[in-house]
Amino acid sequence: YGAGKLVAMRCESGVGGRLLEVYDSSSGEGLELARITVWEPGRRLAWKSSLDDVSIDVRFEPTQHGTLVRLEASFPEGASTRAAARSST
Repeated sequence: YGAGKLVAMRCESGVGGRLLEVYDSSSGEGLELARITVWEPGRRLAWKSSLDDVSIDVRFEPTQHGTLVRLEASFPEGASTRAAARSST
């Protein structure tokens, strides 16, 4: 959202933690993108967007050759979101 002034991305650990775009490294000022709803290190991570109705669920499954990553994005039917607009085209 603020790519021109972005200095870092930050993920605060644990349920209730925030995903943030940081615009000022000394103050930590930035934009909250989402709140973490599931925190299972090495297995699962999920968050709810703070900007629209999109929820993301990421699962990590060990395989013989590495790790399979499954990502599911969901939003309520009829939601007015950027994701909904892109998926209908």
